[in-house]
Amino acid sequence: MGKSNKNFVNLKRLLILAGVFYALFLIIFLTARPFVRPSQQWTAKPDVPPASQAPAIGKRVKIEDRKLWVDFDQNGRYEPFVVKGVGYSSIPIGHFLSHEWGMCEYKGGGEHLVFEERFKILPDEVQAFHCEAKIISIYQDERVLERDLPLIQAMNANTIRTWGKVTSQLLKKSDKYGLKVIAGYWVAHQLDFIKELESARIGQSALVEDFVSYVMEFKDEPAVLMWGLSNENNIGFCTFSGANCSQQDKQDQATAFYKLINFMAGQAKKAEGDGFHPVIVVTSELAFLEFNAEHLPDVDIHGINSYRGRNFDIFGEGNIFKKFSRRFSDRPMIITEFGTDAWFTIDPSDPASGEERQDLQAEYVASAWDDIVDEMNQGAAVLGGVVFNYSDQWNLATINNLPDGMWTPSVAIHDTVYWGYPINPPPWNGHMPDGFVNIEWYGLMAVEENPDGARCGQPAGVDCIYPRQVYHALKEKFSQVH
Repeated sequence: MGKSNKNFVNLKRLLILAGVFYALFLIIFLTARPFVRPSQQWTAKPDVPPASQAPAIGKRVKIEDRKLWVDFDQNGRYEPFVVKGVGYSSIPIGHFLSHEWGMCEYKGGGEHLVFEERFKILPDEVQAFHCEAKIISIYQDERVLERDLPLIQAMNANTIRTWGKVTSQLLKKSDKYGLKVIAGYWVAHQLDFIKELESARIGQSALVEDFVSYVMEFKDEPAVLMWGLSNENNIGFCTFSGANCSQQDKQDQATAFYKLINFMAGQAKKAEGDGFHPVIVVTSELAFLEFNAEHLPDVDIHGINSYRGRNFDIFGEGNIFKKFSRRFSDRPMIITEFGTDAWFTIDPSDPASGEERQDLQAEYVASAWDDIVDEMNQGAAVLGGVVFNYSDQWNLATINNLPDGMWTPSVAIHDTVYWGYPINPPPWNGHMPDGFVNIEWYGLMAVEENPDGARCGQPAGVDCIYPRQVYHALKEKFSQVH
């Protein structure tokens, strides 16, 4: 009897100990994984890819079902992303760009233009200069970045687009202010794309090598949203100054161009690996694009620069979104440039005369953004838009009037030189509110020189900027889209 009692006591102790361990197990299990009733288990929304379908951790951005999905915190849960973008090329007054997207400064006066020793005088009859050396990038001056990026953030934008190469300074500042970057890569318009494609296929293209190197340098920066290849190279094949094409046929050059772009995109993806960023090719409208769609399997998004006026329908031929969808059923688009200038021509016989009309610019740009949002709401495969441009650029008026790399004293003057579209008169059934393009007046921000640092609280040499009405109009519009 005594032995039985002893066994019973031991068994009781074991049961108590087992109960303790079971209770501990329950505590650990329930705190590590909250209890969920079967009827309450989380299920992915129909338009949200389940976690089981998500790519490997490390891929922050992807295209799926013609939509843009992001996982910036890399937790495996993707959310849709609408591009509320601003084209960012904040070139100081009196400056212009080198071939390498470096920033050059005009310091001249009188009849003879005086530059730093880095510049070479071109023939007197041209009266312009060429930037010989790569100088500081327009995206390296942290004083300018600190002036601009907080204002872009404050207008409820979430993306900036560059035309040339980004810098680590730009990406880190963008990340600081919660902005993503369509990281541009400029492809020279003078290239013979047939020859360049041949070089790429045998591994002898400096262009491809440079692009892949660029991608590898910045691929791990969290601010990178996608790689933006080229800008409007689909217009003017073999017609730009300095072009030396073996074959002049524009269709052949266009086909070679798109094949080259696809090759570059594919090489970049191979270099990045499974976490690759999407690649977007940026073109003017759809010129030559619709006949070369089959050559672009490695391009994820089409960027369309479009200045079509109301409803993005300039001639009543159907808006750009519908035209795109009819041709491209497998991929999305972004309006990578849209907008209008703030200079309003009063007398069509003298388009350079007129006055600043911020109200018309604001109304026009806000209406264009509404058109983009309406198309998204109707199911169009458009991922958002990028307004052109953040600030006025005083260097643009002569850009199409001189050989590439050449500039005049006009870079220090706010020109009202125009490109006219007389077949598109107002009201807005055409290209611009007044039917004319004043290229140096497109900014959301007006710009003023600040040589002594006494005008606006910015350091000496950093231009003053002043938001126009269009800035505030888009700030309100962007706040309504999530």
